[in-house]
Amino acid sequence: MEIATGGAPGPMPYFQQYHLLMALLLIREKGYIGRKQLSRELSMGEGSIRSMLRRLTKAGLVRTERSGNVITPAGGEMLNDIGIEMISIEGGESSVGTKDVAVIVPGKGNFVTDGFSQRDAAVRAGALGATTLVFRNGGLTFPPDQEPMQDQAVLHQLKNVMRSTLRDNDVVIIGTADSGTNATIGALAAAMELL
Repeated sequence: MEIATGGAPGPMPYFQQYHLLMALLLIREKGYIGRKQLSRELSMGEGSIRSMLRRLTKAGLVRTERSGNVITPAGGEMLNDIGIEMISIEGGESSVGTKDVAVIVPGKGNFVTDGFSQRDAAVRAGALGATTLVFRNGGLTFPPDQEPMQDQAVLHQLKNVMRSTLRDNDVVIIGTADSGTNATIGALAAAMELL
């Protein structure tokens, strides 16, 4: 899936599609956000942020106002269509990083083969790893055999903070890293493999 394509001629941009998605999700979450704060949240330079915002504005997904950058109705509609939700969680003993972020991708469980491509995408994006789970029969399962996860503590955390309810075939990707930004970017990069 392409969030916003094209750009000025010249060198390849530093950012990827998952950075654009994270920027959109952050802008929606905060209501508005300035360039400097977005730069801090994404751990990217202001030049890259300016290029990202230009691309998102050109695509009609973001608008700049006095208060900062805001999501347009088209941007909100696109995010609603994707349906992704991000949640900071405690990954527990099985986590390899100090920060864990779960990304819920609705209805894409049939697109998960073994979870390795999602893990690899997360690592390429800067995370230490990612675990891909599919919600089936009221619990989280490991692909490809749909073996039930023994410790459902992650599921209980998600149910307590999610805006929506998990449904059969929803995918939960837990990105892990030593920073919340890298865990989030890793989980989003993994999620993009399913979109």
